[in-house]
Formats: sequence, C-alpha cells, structure tokens
Amino acid sequence: MKLPRHTSVVAILLFLLSLHGSPANASLEVCNEAGGKVWIAIAYVDQEGHWTSEGWWRADPDQCVPAFLGDPEGKFYYIHIEREGDQLSTVGNHVFCVHRPDKFKIRGIGDCRKRGYDEERFVEIATAGKPHWTGRVVVYVSKKGRLAIRKAR
Repeated sequence: MKLPRHTSVVAILLFLLSLHGSPANASLEVCNEAGGKVWIAIAYVDQEGHWTSEGWWRADPDQCVPAFLGDPEGKFYYIHIEREGDQLSTVGNHVFCVHRPDKFKIRGIGDCRKRGYDEERFVEIATAGKPHWTGRVVVYVSKKGRLAIRKAR
C-alpha cells in the first residue's frame, strides 16, 4: 500500500527532528547516603536573569533523585538539604528563601521573612561554566555530625 505524499513528508521531518534531538538541559542529581529521608531545595539564576529557589524534592535513604532539570544561566547551583526527623541540614554561605512544608518556587533573594518565607543557607556547587552541565552530588553525615555534600565520582 502506498502512503499519501504528505504522510511520507511528515515521516521524513519527524526522522530529521529525532536526529537533532531536543535541546540539552542542565541537570543535578542528588544521592542520599545520610541515613534517613532528606528534603532538597535548590537555587539558581533562571533564564530571565532572576534568582530563583525551589523545592522540595524527597530522597529516601540510598536513593538518587533528579533535583533540577533545566538550564540555569549562572555558573553555579546552590543546594540546601535537610534530614527528616532531626535538625541536621547542610550549612552553606549563601542565603535563599524557602517555604515549608509545601513545594515552592520563589523568585528573588531579598526580604524572605517580609514576603512570608524562611531563610536557609545553601551550599554552592560549581558547574565548571558549562552551559548544559550535568552533575551528581552525594549528601552524607560528616565526621562532625553534620550533613555534607560531595561531588559523586
């Protein structure tokens, strides 16, 4: 059976698009070796140039989860992780807004409390300046009894 001409043109176009693929996005995966369920928030500069923080992603023990799929404009991600059931959390040098207990996406970094949000300290993760950087980090309990992050091998 011969297909109508327009059907074969559509098939060729779809084939060519599949060769090109979709635009590459950056991604960050978090692996939980912290001995309990953890909650993850991230911050980054979005494609419009605005600081943005969002969360929460849950990672069960010994589980890896994608915490970000997108294309941040900056050279860094910032990450904050809390372990459920105790006061352990990562402690970084960069303050961003978060909202508990619901999922959130917050634009802007100033006046968190005035806007009804909490402030948390985030850890910086360099992307090596690559536009479509993909990375994996591991959260664990350090010898000092704190949550810590290391890049996965």
